[in-house]
Amino acid sequence: MLMNWEGAPNYRWYRMLHGKRYRVTCDDLNTPRTKEGSYQVANEWWRKLVASLGVKTIDPERMDALSDLDRKIDYAANNAPDLLLALKETRQAILDEPPGEIVLDDDGTIADNIKTARLMGISIPKDTDPLVLQHLFGDRRLWDERLSRSKAVEKNRTIGVQLDLFLDEIRPTQKPQTHNEMASYLRELQNTKVWSKETDANTVDEQTVARHYAYLTAQNYKYGPHNKYLGFFRRFVTWLWTSKILANEPRNLKLRSHRKKRVHVEVRQFDGVREAIKALPFPHTLWAVLALNCGMTNADLGATRWDQIDTEKWILTRRRAKTGDDPGTPTVRYKLWKETITALQKLPSREGLLFTTGNGSPMYKAWYDEDGTTHKKDMFSSYWTRLDPKSPIPLGKFRSIGATALKQDKLFRQYADLYLGHAAASLTDIHYGAESWGPFFEATEFIHKAIWGQKKPTQKRPDRSGSTAVAVEAEQAEPADS
Repeated sequence: MLMNWEGAPNYRWYRMLHGKRYRVTCDDLNTPRTKEGSYQVANEWWRKLVASLGVKTIDPERMDALSDLDRKIDYAANNAPDLLLALKETRQAILDEPPGEIVLDDDGTIADNIKTARLMGISIPKDTDPLVLQHLFGDRRLWDERLSRSKAVEKNRTIGVQLDLFLDEIRPTQKPQTHNEMASYLRELQNTKVWSKETDANTVDEQTVARHYAYLTAQNYKYGPHNKYLGFFRRFVTWLWTSKILANEPRNLKLRSHRKKRVHVEVRQFDGVREAIKALPFPHTLWAVLALNCGMTNADLGATRWDQIDTEKWILTRRRAKTGDDPGTPTVRYKLWKETITALQKLPSREGLLFTTGNGSPMYKAWYDEDGTTHKKDMFSSYWTRLDPKSPIPLGKFRSIGATALKQDKLFRQYADLYLGHAAASLTDIHYGAESWGPFFEATEFIHKAIWGQKKPTQKRPDRSGSTAVAVEAEQAEPADS
């Protein structure tokens, strides 16, 4: 091989000649993108180039020596300027030597090592090719180690730079909070054994995937966060492949065994939810009841406006804040409970956002800076954590409790995704028919009954004379086990 090989993504050959670097790609040579499949054509291309430049014939040994020196000169220019002048002088000396004689830049080192070898009983013929001596007894290995360590990955090919490009590309389609969560996890990976910020993105392979799986497993996340973070990693690696940074997609990237299976959880009881809500001060009570009634997150609470509520029928119409820009996100109507209505009527205003700070700014906000940095303000979470005594139920769990109640009922479990504001998942929901809100109102009323219980049906019993029926309404029952 008369030229040096450079693999993905360029798949090209290069060589220095008189201080100038010449390159040719496999595509230019019309050969396969492999070293073995293209080196012979590359050799021929190099011979023709040297002939076309009118370069005097240089014996192969001298060209190899010059090529080695050119690599060292490149290294010294950036890493060892004190060696640069001596290396250039050696290069010129090689050019000036008569045919058949080559000056090596480490003759002293070679001579000392040959003496040591002879003391150990190793015989070195006097007519040994000088380049062979250079490889065996010179500082070639030392230089190779230096060059491999200093072989700077092109800055635009490092994991750090490619991750920034990836995050910039997907930012327009993501909410700030989602984008921040993905960016935080992927950037944190740069401080692990999976890869570093300076790792060549081209080296991502099956071993990288295996290291990430080992790292993720060691964090011992539950199945939800585990699978979410696994998805973040897979999405970035797939992007590297589709962007032609990787020659091949790692074969183990999408192994099903890497996903964590959901663990069966016993049926939940809801006996303590009503008591936890009653113990809350206002407006924390409203946040909890609204989240439970309408399947809301903190972001949803912060985005809800009065004009979304029909105050005559007390129906709230909204789309999920996180995915509201997605055309597949449904617009959902929620029939408000009497507890929700009573708490809403305590709010001082019926215009604009339901919840604002003292100066009128939103309680929840996520946004991008001009430089693309994500920010989040969540006053709901801040105020909830300051409760004294602390609530046994986090604010974000009320939405989960409502969905769990639906999932545990054979009739209403089909409405769980609609209650959460998720996009339709089944072909029937996607393509056929508009949603009928009557049954959905019954589903949310079922959640209310699961938490607050329900009054026992009216009972009739005879009076003492046995002739008159008196309606007796039983006291409110305890919350039903769903």
